[in-house]
Amino acid sequence: MEEGQEAVVKDRASGAVLASFPGSGNTWSRMLLEYASGRYTGSIYNDITLMPVLPAEGVRTHEVIAWKAHVFPSQ
Repeated sequence: MEEGQEAVVKDRASGAVLASFPGSGNTWSRMLLEYASGRYTGSIYNDITLMPVLPAEGVRTHEVIAWKAHVFPSQ
């Protein structure tokens, strides 16, 4: 490992955040990521209506490749 790099610790959450605006197609993006990579995507939310197509909905651990999070524009 090079200086300044940090090993991924399995007890700590890791992965990319898939940030988007509500209604912008985040669910479709997650489905494409899952089908292309063979790994699940998670979410900071726990929308049970998505669990039939995105079984790791609500998961934020090292077991998922990315997490869904929405960015809300300032009002």
